[in-house]
Amino acid sequence: MARVNRISTNFKNSNREVEKTLCNFKMTKEEFYQLEIYRKFKEFFSDDTVDRYFDDYLEFIKFRVLLGLKCEPISDKEIELYKKILERRGMSKRNIKTKITRAIRYCYFMDLLDIKYLNGEKLKDEPIGKKMFLIKK
Repeated sequence: MARVNRISTNFKNSNREVEKTLCNFKMTKEEFYQLEIYRKFKEFFSDDTVDRYFDDYLEFIKFRVLLGLKCEPISDKEIELYKKILERRGMSKRNIKTKITRAIRYCYFMDLLDIKYLNGEKLKDEPIGKKMFLIKK
């Protein structure tokens, strides 16, 4: 269990003093990684886009689990098979391309974060967002 301290800074308009508030949160590394993924995605996309990316990613992962390819790298053959399945569902080619692109981008984004934070050492004093820090105690 890791402890996360959140420090929020509020500037008062009257005398420009800084007021700091300290709140403690306890979370596991997995919860921390999910928070980091969500925060990084929120920097670039709106709420609806994040939801769409995540939904497409979950559907693609479910497809990969059914094929037994969860831990394997994504192949072109697998993408073609997924494309055929979506075509049989009656989706248009444009929607299929968008859905597959979102799922693959999210997969690569997750892999990038897993590589970056694989051992957890980089999380020790690294800020997440502007005001959150992971502290090991």
